[in-house]
Amino acid sequence: MDITTSEIPETGLSEKMLHSKLAISLRNNGTLDSLKSQLRAKVLSDLRAGGIVPIKRTRTLFEEAALHIVMDHLRTGGFKCSLSVFIPESGLPLSSMHQCG
Repeated sequence: MDITTSEIPETGLSEKMLHSKLAISLRNNGTLDSLKSQLRAKVLSDLRAGGIVPIKRTRTLFEEAALHIVMDHLRTGGFKCSLSVFIPESGLPLSSMHQCG
């Protein structure tokens, strides 16, 4: 779907400024982190389905608790970028990223 310049409402802002404002908005409201996280999870899922990445063994209760402690620390410390990388790589459900505690 191509959009021509005649279809974009005149805002008085340059293309670079609009791009910058959009990027800031997506970053501030968490959409960018969420999209990155979803993309990482999808890539890992596709790789695993193709047999390229071995499926991890079942974690012990201790390992699962440790992952949740790290996740809670990242969330309460405000480490959004680290959290968006940690959750998919740890194998925790993506819904964990949006649960605020």
